[in-house]
Amino acid sequence: MPAQPVPGPRSLGALISRTKIPANTLGIFWPGETTLVLKSVQQRVYMFDPTSTIGTGGSRLGTIDIRPDLVFSSVAPGARLDLSAMTHLASAFPDTLFVGSPTSRDAMIGRHAHEPTDEIPIDPARVHALEHDLRLDVRKIGVSDTFRIHILPGPAGSAAQPWNMLLSFAGIHVCVIQHLPDGDHCQAVANAVRRQIDVVLWALPGAQIAVAGDLLQALRPGYAIPFAYDRLPSGRELARQFRDLAAQTPGVKTYLFAEDYMEGLLYSRRISRKSRLD
Repeated sequence: MPAQPVPGPRSLGALISRTKIPANTLGIFWPGETTLVLKSVQQRVYMFDPTSTIGTGGSRLGTIDIRPDLVFSSVAPGARLDLSAMTHLASAFPDTLFVGSPTSRDAMIGRHAHEPTDEIPIDPARVHALEHDLRLDVRKIGVSDTFRIHILPGPAGSAAQPWNMLLSFAGIHVCVIQHLPDGDHCQAVANAVRRQIDVVLWALPGAQIAVAGDLLQALRPGYAIPFAYDRLPSGRELARQFRDLAAQTPGVKTYLFAEDYMEGLLYSRRISRKSRLD
């Protein structure tokens, strides 16, 4: 069900902070673009790929007022790694930790910069790099929670960025699809996922709608949710096309975030599975 708006200033950060996640539930929020925020039953906040300017059409929302416990970069350094947003979060919230690839970590801590920058590097002690094993149990870097990240490989076993990911929260499993250009990539993801998937988060247009039906048929998630379409021409129409395609897979529900992103999905695996059986 959608999270209920809270009184006070219209701030996504305030909504996330004040939304208490009950047992057997996961909070999913979309600030805009490719950014995602998830909140666990331990009330830990995880931000994926923050951007500093969010939305179009006068949207007032962004990521800089959201207080994360961990910021995860699934993209390579360059246009999509918003170092400005990350360094702002590091300065504003001294306890926040950061995770990315080795090259992302180098960019965050100011090592081997390709061109001069005014950004203040993040303290290296706060930045963890996924190197040999593309899995992360957050407890190993000091976050008290039952949350694990597994990077899903491509057709040749590679894990090119932006990463597709399997996120596990105490029995709730979320698959984030960011790059799925063809059937071979679709099959690689389906082969790598060994668990019952509760939610699929599908980035548009990085993951092609044309192969969405095949993957949803293979994974049979409880929900299929599009995101990252707010800056696309006719983005809402593209999201509706995804919704209509996903609806063709039996048992899969769809959810579209509000225009102004001032809500989030509180997903309960237990409730969703019951409703799918009714």
